[in-house]
Amino acid sequence: KEFEGGKKYDKIASQIDIAPTLLDVAGVSDTIPTMGESVFKNERNSAILLAKKKNFAYMLPDKFIIYKKKKSIQTYNYSKEKIESDTLDVNNGLSFIYSSRYLYKNKENYNSK
Repeated sequence: KEFEGGKKYDKIASQIDIAPTLLDVAGVSDTIPTMGESVFKNERNSAILLAKKKNFAYMLPDKFIIYKKKKSIQTYNYSKEKIESDTLDVNNGLSFIYSSRYLYKNKENYNSK
């Protein structure tokens, strides 16, 4: 990890990755109750979930998937062209949506058990 003089990070990251990244930089290796990951982790899941009311977007490095209530799931590239949906990516996005909802609704910490 090289921090002197700064470094540009050009992969997908979200606000939930800030705390784990700062703790990583500080050398703290304990498990923390968050779904985020340090941006310096080698095998990190480069994806984020955005939510607005009951609509969601699951963003991956090369595409994003839109989930709208009572509408078909659609996948686009970053040129906003509709592309074929990948079942694994669609299901991964759904797992983030449902697990986040469950944890929030039940006020549970991600790493609490």
